[in-house]
Parts: sequence; C-alpha cells; structure tokens
Amino acid sequence: MFHRVAAAAIAVFLFSSPVWAFDAPRGVKVVKTEKGEALADPDGMTLYVYDRDGAFESKCAATCAQNWPPLEAREKDERVGRFLVIERGDGKLQWSYGGKPLYRWSKDKDKGDITGHGLAGVWRIAAP
Repeated sequence: MFHRVAAAAIAVFLFSSPVWAFDAPRGVKVVKTEKGEALADPDGMTLYVYDRDGAFESKCAATCAQNWPPLEAREKDERVGRFLVIERGDGKLQWSYGGKPLYRWSKDKDKGDITGHGLAGVWRIAAP
C-alpha cells in the first residue's frame, strides 16, 4: 500500500509541474484555458499562432502586428527546447514554437483570456 501511495504522490508532483516537462524561454509557461492547455507569456497572457505564417516566418506585419503583438525576443536569446528566435521582416526578433511565430492578442485583458482563438478562422491558441 505504501508503495502505491508513494508512487501516486511522485506522479502528481512530476506531472503537475511544467518545469520538469517543459523547456521554455524565461517566463513562458503553460496555462489551462477552456480550450485546453496553452502557452502564455511572462504576464500570463495567452499566446497564439497564425495559420498563414510560414515555417519560421511571420506574415503578420503593420496593423496585424499592432493587433497581434509578436512575442519579442532579444538578440542574446538562444534556442530553448522547441522555442527558436526568428527575424521578422522589420528586422525585429520574435519567439517561435515548433516553427510557428508566437503572438499575443491585444483584446485579451486578463490572464487566461482566449478571445482571439478562432478569429477569422486563422488564429489559434499556441498549444504546447
């Protein structure tokens, strides 16, 4: 009996801690939303992917980037797990996950909001 309880306690600890199973840039985390797990920025705001982007290429510029701010990276940032820094058309740096550039949605106001999910049929929460 003791072994089963101990094994269950260890499993709960390991699988409930995203740090153990998830390599990410500083502050990026996995959060639970009504649509399932999603990536979130250091402020806890949901991150999104844009279906029209190419692999490691952002096609969201100008007004699009004002409404969907890219998750900015710094020149000194390096690859972390599936996260890679890409260069945007304007020369700024942006984080991508699994080849898809990451964005916030300007209309999300609170942590865990996912009001951008499904917009225009091309915006989705960034799932880990």
